[in-house]
Amino acid sequence: LSHYTLCHGEAIAAGMWWEMWLSKEKGVLLKEDFARIDKFWKRVGFDQSWLSNLPLERLEEALQRDKKNEGEEVRFVCLQKIGLATTEKLEKSMIKVL
Repeated sequence: LSHYTLCHGEAIAAGMWWEMWLSKEKGVLLKEDFARIDKFWKRVGFDQSWLSNLPLERLEEALQRDKKNEGEEVRFVCLQKIGLATTEKLEKSMIKVL
């Protein structure tokens, strides 16, 4: 029916996990909180290992269409701690970290 390989819920889960990972990489989310949330994701059966194989061009294209963006500025949900999140500008260099 479509050219998508993920269902909508899987894409949302992948985005949530990636934003959590970015928050840790930026030094905002404590490693202990990341580990706790990641353990939950694994317990419910989410396997994020395929994210590292995602072509950066496709990721960048998807990020350009995200509803959190403000004008040309790409934004992401930055998890400060469990239960507290903000939106922040996503530097292009952070996309390459994957």
